[in-house]
Amino acid sequence: MSEKQRILYIDDNPLDRALVRDALEKEHGGFQVVEAGTMAEFEILLEKGEFEVVLSDFNILGFNGLQVIDAIREHDPAIPVIIVTGTGSEDIAVAALKRGAADYVIKTPDHIRRLPTTIMAAMERRRLREERRRNEEALQKWGNIFAHAGWGVAVLGGEELRLEMMNPAYAAMHGYRVEELLGRPVAEVHTPESRERLAAVIEMCREKSHAAFENFHCRRDGSVFPAWHDVTTIRDEAGRPAYHIVHVQNISVLKATQQELEQLNRELENRVLEKTRRLQAMQDELIRREKLAAIGQLSGGVAHDLRNPLGVIGNVAYFLQAKLGERAGATDDKIAKHLDILGREVARATRIIAELTDFSKDILPEPRPADLNGVIDEALKATEIADSIAVERQGLDLPLIMLDPEQMNRVFVNLFNNAVQAMPQGGVLRIATSLLESGVEVRVRDSGNGIRPEDMTRIFDPLVTTKAKGIGLGLCIVKDIVEKHGGEVTVESELGKGSTFVVRLPAVLPASRD
Repeated sequence: MSEKQRILYIDDNPLDRALVRDALEKEHGGFQVVEAGTMAEFEILLEKGEFEVVLSDFNILGFNGLQVIDAIREHDPAIPVIIVTGTGSEDIAVAALKRGAADYVIKTPDHIRRLPTTIMAAMERRRLREERRRNEEALQKWGNIFAHAGWGVAVLGGEELRLEMMNPAYAAMHGYRVEELLGRPVAEVHTPESRERLAAVIEMCREKSHAAFENFHCRRDGSVFPAWHDVTTIRDEAGRPAYHIVHVQNISVLKATQQELEQLNRELENRVLEKTRRLQAMQDELIRREKLAAIGQLSGGVAHDLRNPLGVIGNVAYFLQAKLGERAGATDDKIAKHLDILGREVARATRIIAELTDFSKDILPEPRPADLNGVIDEALKATEIADSIAVERQGLDLPLIMLDPEQMNRVFVNLFNNAVQAMPQGGVLRIATSLLESGVEVRVRDSGNGIRPEDMTRIFDPLVTTKAKGIGLGLCIVKDIVEKHGGEVTVESELGKGSTFVVRLPAVLPASRD
């Protein structure tokens, strides 16, 4: 033994104390004996020291062994008391044992020699009692935890995985009482689809002894709920699976919360995307407006500086053509041809200057009751349309709406010219008007080559053009005028099949004149 066991021995006979001390300390060597010869010494030692066993003579001066037993029981009932006496009788032995003595030893040489064995046996019984008490306390503690646990806990046994034990929470989450489920296969509280998964997990636990997984359970009323499982396998002495302890938690609320969070995240992402899109659109529009302002200032000055020289060139070309008309000859015809080209180019330059002039003027519309179809007809008359291009009109009946006819005329002239220029080999120009709940819509479609995808986002920006002879202000002017009318213009296009420009205007009807 690494440490000697402390023994308290009460006896008023010094010779008997020496006999016992020798037997325990010299012959055995594993004990340290502390002696008391009187009741007062006994009480002092009992209060100050810790002892594994108490030995006591039965007849002591002033008190007896039964009183020692009572004092020890009051101080620490776990300490074994062994009565060691030379004048004992069967009645005294029975009384001592009934009082709580661990054993009764007669003071004879043979009994004294066996005293260490008696003490060790008493200590072992004490250890076993304490271990049993601890086990009982642990069982009671874990039994309370098992009974009151929020999670469902069940013990599965046998090849059919029957419910051999469960706590009330496990039974209640399935709509049963404990006694109603005991002995039934656990598959009965699983959906048919989830039984295969349960069997596969249990099979896996035969090797790994532990698994965690999600599955579906069914209640008595047939309703289904998702559950989280934690399975631990208990093995027998041979290492074979004996039981499976299953912890089950209903995660319906968790699942609903997860779905709600996912929905909120999606909505938040959509809001962020929409907000980002709006901010980007606002930024793009701000940049576009700044460009328009800068280009407007520049274009106004350029138009003013070019108008006079172009007027002079046009007048000179006209004068020369008039003079050549009075003469005849091949050389003169060739000169007349070139003068004609010069006149056409001057006219084109003049139109560009007019566009620049219009662009430089930030003129607000002056709306009045107008026939949108009439505006479209006037714009068609002002557009040079080749014979190879057919014009189709649809949906001609529209109510009068509030708009600036002159400005909207420029919108459709630009759109029709673009459509014609997109069909150099001929095609179809379709113009469709319709009445919407929120306003009117005009669709201008050509059957040309379409617009490249990389140009679609910039088609309304100033100085952006896909035509060989264009300065990129026409569609910019269209967008500006339409938006000043409270409307919008969009474009749809497919390479090889043509483009459709859609103008939507609010249906603001003129006030009645009753």
